[in-house]
Amino acid sequence: MKSSSSLSEPLEVLSFEPPRDGSLLGNYLVAYEIPSKGGIGHKSAFAVYVYEAGGRGFYLVKEPYLDPLLRSTVAYAINSLTSWLAPSPVMEIDPIGYLFAELKRGGPNMKRLSAEEVKGAAHFLAREILGYSVLDPLIRDPEIEDISCEGPSRFIKVWHRRFNSRGWLETNVCLTQERLDAIVTRLVHRSGRSISTVSPIVDSVLPEGFRLAATWGREVTSLGSSFSIRKQRVEPYTLCELIKGGTVDSKVAAYLWMLLELKGFVVIAGVTASGKTTLLNSLAAVLNPSWKIISIEDTREIALPHSGWKPLHTRNIPAAGASINLFDLVKLSLRERPDFVILGEARGQEVQALFQSAAAGSGCVTTFHAPNVESLVARLTEPPLSVSRTLLSLIDAIVFIVKSADGGRRFVSEVVEMHETPLQLFKADGATWEGDPEESHKLVKRGVGFGYSERRMSYELQRRFEFLERMVGEGKISSYANISSELRKFYLSASFTL
Repeated sequence: MKSSSSLSEPLEVLSFEPPRDGSLLGNYLVAYEIPSKGGIGHKSAFAVYVYEAGGRGFYLVKEPYLDPLLRSTVAYAINSLTSWLAPSPVMEIDPIGYLFAELKRGGPNMKRLSAEEVKGAAHFLAREILGYSVLDPLIRDPEIEDISCEGPSRFIKVWHRRFNSRGWLETNVCLTQERLDAIVTRLVHRSGRSISTVSPIVDSVLPEGFRLAATWGREVTSLGSSFSIRKQRVEPYTLCELIKGGTVDSKVAAYLWMLLELKGFVVIAGVTASGKTTLLNSLAAVLNPSWKIISIEDTREIALPHSGWKPLHTRNIPAAGASINLFDLVKLSLRERPDFVILGEARGQEVQALFQSAAAGSGCVTTFHAPNVESLVARLTEPPLSVSRTLLSLIDAIVFIVKSADGGRRFVSEVVEMHETPLQLFKADGATWEGDPEESHKLVKRGVGFGYSERRMSYELQRRFEFLERMVGEGKISSYANISSELRKFYLSASFTL
């Protein structure tokens, strides 16, 4: 494959060149509408082709075709935007439409455009003016989970939801050092931050809610500027979707839901990109809609439908005393009497404050980087976390989530209850899970605090199991609106009798 065209060309268009002797794994169209404040939408699209060749996977973007004259005209509009277009309130309402109007009035050799040419021109205008230049298609594609650029003159790689068994896919986007610096600058500025030789590392969030990690020049890597973008779905996965997809089954999900409902303390553990935050978000979404819930994160990833949800996030400012860290936020949450505290990731001093929150009676859930119980306990009890071993009993359950060897599936591998000796309650066996929630000592202990008899506990577990099974069976799995509506009915319909 050839790298994307150079800066000297009128308009940078991605080169589409399938690999030799490659087999096509799939292709699809990404159609999108370019929004405007005035509600004037402009539709466009690009095509994606996924190939395999020589044991490697390729993700190739095919952008709309523009003939040489139109390509030159669009480039003229983009390059001249700040120099010859007079400021206009219309520009704020509908920037793409305004550019089209100006092109028709003053662009050189402008012709009447067909519908397809309008779509193509809109794609490139939006890409360069409103989007992220050649990176824009990768960011717009909802099938892409992660985007990684290790440095200049290297093809950018992506992690695809459907084709992840091929690992990282190589794209047809390759940037020169100058172009990469410009892209990194644009990304960082869009996130509201700045990057330079003085501050060469940025960890922030793009306006779309995607997590950005970027480095500048050769300050921390010998290769040059780099970036990584971790994307979240516009609407997070629901618990029912995870059940349908084989991440967990209704029995294990009902147990975890019940434990959180009783204000338990649950830790979701696993390695990087195993699906910890996805599982955390889906479990938190089924908590009582009337609860006050506080989430605490470095960068916003959690999204809940609850009206009583209050998201907190850190602030990183170099000035002395201006930064607000996770520990500060967990301490703040203790003063607000939350029903539930969600810590996006536990990795520092904030862990001790979270244990204090659990001891004070708030329900707690967090994620933690650890592959097994031994590693988790060792990391928690040793510096810098230094949690007392006597406090570990506050943890009710540890949920381990893993990614299959081929990367095609993320699933709960086991659930361990924390007693004096950790006890495995559930274990994955292929596509099913062995274990019985009725054997949970932690549920019994938590239930006593809420006045639950064993019979009441069995009833509540069964209700949750049947609710999840019904939602999956009826196909009401992917909409937070559907789940929220049904949850409200669920909590209002409790009718246990002795």
